[in-house]
Amino acid sequence: MAKEIGLLRVRRFLPLFVAHLSGIFALALLTGFVAAHRGGFPLPASALAAPFVLFSATAGELADRYARPALLRLLKFVALAAALGGAFSLFTASGPLSLAALFASAAAAAFASPVEYALLPQQLREEERGRGSALFLSGTFLAAFFGLLAGALAATTAAVLLACGAALAFSASWFVPAAPAAAPDLLISLNPLEATEKIFRLAGERERVRLALLAGSWFWLAGGALLVLTPSLGMDPFLGVALAVLGTSLGSLSGEALAGGLSTLEEARGSARGTLYAPAGALAMALFLFDLALAPRAGPLLFFDFVASAIAGGLFVTPLWASLAETSEDGKRGRLNAGANCAAALALSAGAMGTAILLLAGLGREPIAILLGLGSLVAGLRSLELLPPPALRTLGRTLFRFAYRVEVRGAENFEAAGKRAVIVPNHVSFLDGPLVASFLPEDLIYAIDPGQFRYWWARPFLAAAEGYLVDPTHPMATKSLIRVIEGGRRAVIFPEGRINVTGGALMKIYEGPAMVADKAQALVVPVRLDGPEFSPFSRLSGTLKRRLFPRITITILEPRRLQVPEGLRGRARRHRAGLLLYDVMSEMMARRPSAESLYAEVLSMRRTQGGRSRIFEDPTPAALTYNRAIAASEVLGRRLAARTRRGEFVGIMLPTSIGAAIAFLALQAFGRVPAMLNFSAGADGVLSACRTAGLKTVLCSRRFIEAARLESVAKRLEGEVALISLEDLRKEIGLKDRLYGLIARHLAARRHRRLKILREEPAAVLFTSGSEGAPKGVVLSHANLLANRRQNTARIDFSPKDRVLNALPLFHSFGLMGGFLMPLLSGVPVFLYPSPLHY
Repeated sequence: MAKEIGLLRVRRFLPLFVAHLSGIFALALLTGFVAAHRGGFPLPASALAAPFVLFSATAGELADRYARPALLRLLKFVALAAALGGAFSLFTASGPLSLAALFASAAAAAFASPVEYALLPQQLREEERGRGSALFLSGTFLAAFFGLLAGALAATTAAVLLACGAALAFSASWFVPAAPAAAPDLLISLNPLEATEKIFRLAGERERVRLALLAGSWFWLAGGALLVLTPSLGMDPFLGVALAVLGTSLGSLSGEALAGGLSTLEEARGSARGTLYAPAGALAMALFLFDLALAPRAGPLLFFDFVASAIAGGLFVTPLWASLAETSEDGKRGRLNAGANCAAALALSAGAMGTAILLLAGLGREPIAILLGLGSLVAGLRSLELLPPPALRTLGRTLFRFAYRVEVRGAENFEAAGKRAVIVPNHVSFLDGPLVASFLPEDLIYAIDPGQFRYWWARPFLAAAEGYLVDPTHPMATKSLIRVIEGGRRAVIFPEGRINVTGGALMKIYEGPAMVADKAQALVVPVRLDGPEFSPFSRLSGTLKRRLFPRITITILEPRRLQVPEGLRGRARRHRAGLLLYDVMSEMMARRPSAESLYAEVLSMRRTQGGRSRIFEDPTPAALTYNRAIAASEVLGRRLAARTRRGEFVGIMLPTSIGAAIAFLALQAFGRVPAMLNFSAGADGVLSACRTAGLKTVLCSRRFIEAARLESVAKRLEGEVALISLEDLRKEIGLKDRLYGLIARHLAARRHRRLKILREEPAAVLFTSGSEGAPKGVVLSHANLLANRRQNTARIDFSPKDRVLNALPLFHSFGLMGGFLMPLLSGVPVFLYPSPLHY
């Protein structure tokens, strides 16, 4: 606050500041005295608000038409005369005279306010305006609070203070430096209604001014409503008004401290400090109003919520009101401030009268407070549009990091792309645009679907970006965008065009973005968003298990150029460029990070989909969820770990069934490597595979051996390997093991991490058919299988809403990957059928 206090030593500010605050003090004192000693607030509130509605428009025209310092001295003289009349009414205890004096004082204030607020930026330097405006507003509420308190004093004391305040205001006005008229040729409207219409039309000419006026008016509407609610809060109305004014002044001062002496819109001139507190104030105001609705009927919580909502309101309204003076043209500043005063008076009256009507209709405090809270949320969201793009991006980064723990990877790739580039993110939620705008560098332009502007809630976020209205489904609409990129700009285009509804694979990739990159000879920078699809802002309800605050990662991949053959022209060239872009996007999706091992990826999918999601079925009555599958794998894996060693190859000779799936996962869970034996290769082929892989143990099933007539194969193997049947293992599992499984499924990730399995370690062994000699073993690492899965799911459109029927044996490469691992690691339920011959 040191810079703010420094302004009090500057003649360009101090006399005007003293004149303004003294006048506010005198007006508030007279209002408080009439309310405290003449039967409450309704009459003085009407006498106070009416002049601001009737005379503000004309006052604004006068403030722009004539030299403001001279006009201010005249108005302060009128205010002094009205104050002396008010002091006389206090001595004589005349109710009608005090109301008449209050009306006259309010009329003088209605004429003086546009002059003061328009004169302030005229007197101050550009770098001082933000601090001066905020200090002016903070002092206004504080002076009003002390004036209300003084109004409750005895008549003699109040009368003396009233006269002194008005006299000080008049005296200080003579020290305000001279300033020329801002619009000397302006014609004054003699009709107040016509003048009011003109100032509101003037305010509507600029979107930012109109939004500031509307958002700020909400504060006064909510304030009027809360003041009417004070009796239902168990609070004296006079005390309620005083506390509301005090809370607003404290919020205004705290906002000024947070701002570091800068107003909301001053960041547009390059500053990056303290411009985010207006939307934060609206959010806080909404939260306290909601709590006010939920609070008990009486008690300290009601008192706290009332005062806290006033403080939040001051935090919200101060930068909005200050921005009107700072951003408007000098020749229109008086009229715009007058419009703000008129709108505030109308909003305050509407809030009070509307709430009174609702209370008379039988509506209680709770629903009214909820309505006010919802309105505050909307006002806060709309006030985001007033922030300059750097401030919006700062706000976005702050909120996203807090809520979603956003991590950005590969930032160096963005810089490597240079200035002429097309950024192509995947599109998985409504958060994608704000995320990209918040975390990517600032010098970007965005190809925005015009349909997005239909949603009012999206417009504040779109305000953070420099947008081109381009429909990606119409390639010919991108010519202007191409020229801008050719000039050295980087553009962001979502090539899918619409939000993903598959849950994994890409949607249709439109040719428009590819054509833009090709025509502009720009590099393509893929950007992968991981995590927003699990938020409530995606369109995957019922497909993925959504969470309120999933972790989000933004990965920027290496830039590359679409190598379109030179000879292609027209539609053929666009089509080829589109195919190349699809390859780029598919590769990007295939490079999604995976866990270190297959089993760790299974555990990750359980967290993603939920442990109760069904994943395995077979012809037996049993069906397994992720939780049951992991519990069974932990129990069986512990039994197998006692018979084998870490990294050992263990054979699996089982049909496509839940038993085979659990056996595979059990070995993975404890760092053993399943070798998938082709039991259809005959005794010699199976025995050769066992010798090739160096197997010492083979898992099988006696029931399966009998049903598949594999007795001769089993007999040949018994002399070389240890055959362990699942039936025998099942008999060994007792109550202690089942209890272990219930606990182990929750601790599986921690136990598995201790194995420190590397991605390059073997994960499974498959064998060739042996049709060209002895079967050959193919050792696949965890990295191999996880990469294959990512590559397939990047292209194949399937989701947890689908079902997979796998009748291929798991020793078959496609049976293992397409029919088992892909569904398991994508949350897609799979029905495992033992025989492919039962077609």
